[in-house]
Amino acid sequence: MKAIRITIIFYMISAAWYPLYSETNLIKNGSFETGKNGQADGWKSVTEINGVARGIIELSDKGFFKEGKFSLHMQSVNTSPGKDRISISCSRYLSASPDTYLPGKPFVLEFYAKSPVLNQTISLSYYTPSRWQPHWRKSKEFTLSDQWQKYAMSVIIPDAAFWQDRVLTFFIYLGYGEIFLDNVSARMEQEYGNTDSTPQDKSLIPGSDEEYHALLGKNLILNSGAERGWYQVFCQPANFGSAYEQFSNTGLVLEPNGYQGGACFSFYGTEKPIDNNNLQLSPIFLKANKKYFLSGYARSDRDNAEMIISFIQQSGTAYIKKVKLATAWRRYDMLIDNCGSKTQSDSQVKCHRDMGSGPETEGAYLAIPKFTGITPGARYFLDNIVGGYGLAVPEFKKEKILIRDRLASDRSQFIPGEKITIPLEFENPGAEMAEILMRYSITDFFGNELAAADIPITAVPAGKTAQYILATAVQKWGVFNLTITVKTSNDLIRHVIRLNTLTRPKKLMPEICIDLQLPFGTMKILDITQYCRKLLRDYVSAFGAGMVRLWLRDSRENENGYDQADREAIIALQEAHALGIKNYYCWSNPRNHWDKEFFDDINNRHLVPADLTEYTNMLTRRYQKYNGLIDYFELLNEPNIWVGKAKKPFPQGYQEINPEYYAALAKTTYKVLKKINPELPIIGPTTAGLDLGFIEDVLRQGTAKYLNGISYHGYPHLKRGNYTGDAENLKTILQRNNGEHLLTNIFQSEAGIQAETITREWEISRLQISMACKIPQMILLGLGEQQKSYNIFRISPLQTMGIEHALLLIGGPQTKNDYLAAPVLFSLRALNERLAGTVFNRKIVINPDIHCLIFNDETASKTICTLWMDDAITGTISMELPESNGLILYDLMGNLRPLSNRTIFLDHVPVYIETKYPPQILEKKIETAELRGIGNPYSLNISVVSQNEVQALIRSKSRDSVSGTITAEAIKPAAAMIPSSISFNGLKLGNEKMLKFKTVSPIDMTGQKIVFKALFTENENFLIQESELKAILTHYIKKGSIRIDAAFSDWQTIDSYCLDIHNTNSRGYTGPAFDWNKFIVKFKCAWDESRLYFSVIVKDDIHFNAASKDDLIWQGDSIQLAFDTLNTGTIGWDADDNQHGFALVNGKPVSYCWKATSSKFDAIPGKEKGPAPDIELAISRNETEKLTLYEFAYPFARYSPFRLQEGSIMRICLVVNNNNGDGRIGWLETSKGLGGNPGPADFIKFILVK
Repeated sequence: MKAIRITIIFYMISAAWYPLYSETNLIKNGSFETGKNGQADGWKSVTEINGVARGIIELSDKGFFKEGKFSLHMQSVNTSPGKDRISISCSRYLSASPDTYLPGKPFVLEFYAKSPVLNQTISLSYYTPSRWQPHWRKSKEFTLSDQWQKYAMSVIIPDAAFWQDRVLTFFIYLGYGEIFLDNVSARMEQEYGNTDSTPQDKSLIPGSDEEYHALLGKNLILNSGAERGWYQVFCQPANFGSAYEQFSNTGLVLEPNGYQGGACFSFYGTEKPIDNNNLQLSPIFLKANKKYFLSGYARSDRDNAEMIISFIQQSGTAYIKKVKLATAWRRYDMLIDNCGSKTQSDSQVKCHRDMGSGPETEGAYLAIPKFTGITPGARYFLDNIVGGYGLAVPEFKKEKILIRDRLASDRSQFIPGEKITIPLEFENPGAEMAEILMRYSITDFFGNELAAADIPITAVPAGKTAQYILATAVQKWGVFNLTITVKTSNDLIRHVIRLNTLTRPKKLMPEICIDLQLPFGTMKILDITQYCRKLLRDYVSAFGAGMVRLWLRDSRENENGYDQADREAIIALQEAHALGIKNYYCWSNPRNHWDKEFFDDINNRHLVPADLTEYTNMLTRRYQKYNGLIDYFELLNEPNIWVGKAKKPFPQGYQEINPEYYAALAKTTYKVLKKINPELPIIGPTTAGLDLGFIEDVLRQGTAKYLNGISYHGYPHLKRGNYTGDAENLKTILQRNNGEHLLTNIFQSEAGIQAETITREWEISRLQISMACKIPQMILLGLGEQQKSYNIFRISPLQTMGIEHALLLIGGPQTKNDYLAAPVLFSLRALNERLAGTVFNRKIVINPDIHCLIFNDETASKTICTLWMDDAITGTISMELPESNGLILYDLMGNLRPLSNRTIFLDHVPVYIETKYPPQILEKKIETAELRGIGNPYSLNISVVSQNEVQALIRSKSRDSVSGTITAEAIKPAAAMIPSSISFNGLKLGNEKMLKFKTVSPIDMTGQKIVFKALFTENENFLIQESELKAILTHYIKKGSIRIDAAFSDWQTIDSYCLDIHNTNSRGYTGPAFDWNKFIVKFKCAWDESRLYFSVIVKDDIHFNAASKDDLIWQGDSIQLAFDTLNTGTIGWDADDNQHGFALVNGKPVSYCWKATSSKFDAIPGKEKGPAPDIELAISRNETEKLTLYEFAYPFARYSPFRLQEGSIMRICLVVNNNNGDGRIGWLETSKGLGGNPGPADFIKFILVK
């Protein structure tokens, strides 16, 4: 059956534009109160497609929103989404007069809607017609509920150059189902004084083009004038008067006598950049190629005191500008005219580290506006700070009413149902009487409004302060926002208070841990002691005794054996033990106080002592200092990313880390510490990301017997793929390297999340899920310094190898947002309480995308089932139980949820069914539940198996047996498939079918785009997948026809492949800009009965490789080539993978093996890592033509277990590195998976043909 399209078109045409304010609705008859014959005036309806009626659109008196008598009823005859949609639309003619029209002017389109259909969706679009065709601007889909709700999207008036007819048309599309629509409006957004009083369209994607234009030229920094007497962090206020307790350790206070009067911010400068005293403000989303401003008034008590203005990312990368302050107030600007570029028009703006590169440039990313004083002892004063989109710096606008609350603490806790009393102050700093209207609303972290009320107009005399006592209550457990909005004249001002209704009897969970990660050595002992005590006691109040991870980043020994950092660390360790908390200690940077200037350079912090005897002495002294205070010892922090970071020459006695040397350190650490304390667990290697290659390289040295646990940092931006696959690979690595005892001690000892994400979206749900399952016996929950969100825990708890230790960084004294960790802490506590006393019973599979885990407590006759969706699913899934008698449903925080109509709505956050029934009865109820909203229950995977053959693998997640057809449609005729369609029958839950297609033209590296469509007969479901079929075809040559001499005269008959700017990766490079159009690579490959041949020509103006050791040739001009010999496509390295490198170093060809395949496949000796003289190699350099020529041949031992025969397939990745003498600029690559994080799953297919 064809899908249906219904279109509603709103027509509102007038001859002239008139000024628009928020009260002016562009849409006429938006409430559908006028019309004839059931059709609404001013609206155009489309219900027929190709002459066939696809639905109805009519005025209805059966349901309307609040006022009026009518709404609009739309109903499609379709049963599932499709192309033939019915629609309504309206248009409005807008004048392009300069007096009334501003390009980029934002307005908001709002409407109310509901639907009796579960998970009903509608689409909203708008466009501007040109002379030739519609010019589409934006489309958005909404999911409706069965109650009237308001929906909105932001609209940007387009540039006049693309808008010749000046007509703006709105469309609402319905592809299937039934909806009611009412109160449609389009209004200009008001220009409010301060950004924290500007209503924001929550449908805008942060950092999107729509948001950029909507907020162009506005101040996005909240409370940046300090008048209210509180400091705004991450969109939440942290209250403080003269010096809020949390900030006392940084010296940040509010001072009088700000710029033009009022308050201002003040702090002292220190000599250490980045991690010193500073003022950080609410973050701004930056996006590549856009313009941004950051400006503020400043002065110092010292003339020429230096200050750094910066936009800083979570990784520490930043745009910075150093300015010198006067003793009088002046304005200082930093303008970014091309975000992502390393150079700006303002030459004083510098790029610190790799700003604008890496994963952040794939979309918008948070950057923190930061002002840093770097003159020691100087006092800094800042006021009237503005930051946002564009280059036009707006004037700072002071708030006409200053709102303050007088709660004793931002951590105040309340009991659900009890009255909450909040003292409020409204100060009128102006010269005239102000009349205000106040409204308050309480929302949970899902954005649901729990309570709201308007308060009558109150008069506040000029220069006076009015007091008001707000009394309210919250009936639920959880963490909520109380938003107070005041309107005076034409200004709206907001103030947000966090309410914690969390006080309840707690049950201890001693396994939970936090990561203290304090910058010891940079604060006064008294301050750090107060901070540690406060932080740890707050933590203990949530969970009882637990564990704390502490690492000393900047501790160095001096002539007395102690430094400031040591003394502060001992205090912190003692504080933790006094509270019953165990200490997980990470020795991050073992070094002496050798060369202060050298080690203060961030690039030289990644060195270790070369003399193991000296290391032994340092380790012994360090542990004796902390004698009895350390319960776990973690060796180094992310050593896998240290290589290549230090500047040369190294100071005497130090060297870079590598897997072999790390193994030596682990052995020495084991011997030293176990002699002192045989029970002390030693953990390592603590890799950045789950770096399976580095972990196995360490374990191959026999290191497993010196470790009691394996640790890694699970940051998703450091890897691709799925953690389930990684878990299996890690299990295999441990087993084949005598590390079976480590399977139950796997630590995810760091994983980042920013407190900003603890919002209604609950992006932290993966951690909560792992707690809900209670498969992990230890969760390390931490406070750290991350400033960007990450999704953690993509791994199914039942597929971890044993205990999963996971640590979560949420925010510490550097980001000043640790208080926002409370929603995580208390939701975890609620999960723990819900499952206390239960044991895991079994997992139920009713659909692969839904997790159902049964827990049972026989003593209490209690059965609990945790339910949630897989991360890959968007939207909401519902389960309709056969009956719900005797079942109780709870949400994440343990609040009762209604179980109306026997239906449970699932999302990515767990809900819980609790019952007195035994597990088998509850299991039966869940297994027989009806599922809705799961989307397409099928998956389709396409893979190349030869130069002319493609496999289509289809899997079913449906409980019903289905049949269907898969059709292959080529984007271009030359890529046609034979046959064009294949049918299949009897596909059941969990089963799969393999179907084979032939291509008309051979598949090569250029890629053929094919659209595969799967249509299922029984339920009319369908799948569409566009695939780009790529492979490197390697041709057979007669044995002996190629000589390895770098002359290439014997390669004439073999086709070449080209790598150019489109294959570039320059991640991590921070040097001068490079024109990648000048760096071009052509390569060829061939095979005979015994060897694989490769020739590579590199066009490069400068050849540079000065590697001091063969294993470092990758840092200069060189080639890296990796094989996945068995075509397994694992996420990380496996036993069948290898990697070799080739370079011309000081005129001498060098070959090196970083990873060899296992001898278990073929019992071939001589496959060790290191120099590879058995690979025949020739390299030459032609300086006249600026060409470097590589030619090499792999013998059997270097490509085995791959077999040289027609049709053999493996995966390869070829990387050509570029270095012009200023460091590794980047590389060209045939695919991802080698230049960055290793992953054979990303390699390109390599097929032998004749």
